[in-house]
Amino acid sequence: MQPGPANHSNSNRLIWLSALQVEIEPILSLLDRKNSICVAGFPGWHGFFHEREMYVFTSGGGAKSCQQALAALLDQWQMARILNVGLAGALNPILNVGDVVVTSRSMSWKSTDESFHPGRLILGARANSHTLRYRADRNSPLGFKTLSGSILSWDELVQDDHLKRELYKRYRADCVDMETGYAVQTCEQRGSPFLGIRGISDLADGCLDQLSPTHLSEAVWHATLVALHAIA
Repeated sequence: MQPGPANHSNSNRLIWLSALQVEIEPILSLLDRKNSICVAGFPGWHGFFHEREMYVFTSGGGAKSCQQALAALLDQWQMARILNVGLAGALNPILNVGDVVVTSRSMSWKSTDESFHPGRLILGARANSHTLRYRADRNSPLGFKTLSGSILSWDELVQDDHLKRELYKRYRADCVDMETGYAVQTCEQRGSPFLGIRGISDLADGCLDQLSPTHLSEAVWHATLVALHAIA
C-alpha cells in the first residue's frame, strides 16, 4: 500500500514516529493487518491496533533526521497527529529504568546557552500538565511511574553521569534525548497536535556503557504501553 494524498481527514490521522527500529518493535508486534510503506525515503508501516488505524515510521537518530522525517510526513498528511515515542536517559534522580515521561505540544523553551557548552544547542521542553490530553500518574496502574515532565534535547548522546548531573542542576529537566525538542518545533510550525512519550533506559547516575538489553526492552515496552493507553 502506498499513502494517499493529503486531505481534510488528516487531522484524525495518527503517525507514530520513533528514531530507531528498536523503539517501534513493540508496536509493530501488536499491529494487525500491517504492511510496509515508504514516504520520501523514510520506511514505515501501516496497520491497525484494535481497529485504530495508524502509521508507524522511524526517522533515524538526532535532530536533523527527526525534522526531515516530520517535514516529509506532514507534507504528505497535513495536520496529522504526531505521537513521538522513544527512549531517554534520566536526569531526575527519582526516575528508575522503565519509568515514563510524558510531555505535550505545549512547551516552554530554553535559549542556547553558549557559556555552558559553546556551539551546543539546548532545548528545554516542559509540559504544562493542564493541557495534556493524557494525564500522567506517578502511581500508574501500569506498574511503573509515569509523570508529566520536562525533556531536554541535546545534540549528542549524553554518555556519562557527570554531564547528566550538570544538565539537571542547570535545567531541571527530568530526562534527556536527541529529538523531542526538535519534533515539537516542527509540529508547532505545522500546527499539528503532538504528544511525546519517553521510556527511561538509564539512570541519572548511570552511564550508557552500563545499559543492558533488559533495561532497553523494558523502557521501550513501557513507553509503548503508555502511548497506547494515551490514545485509547
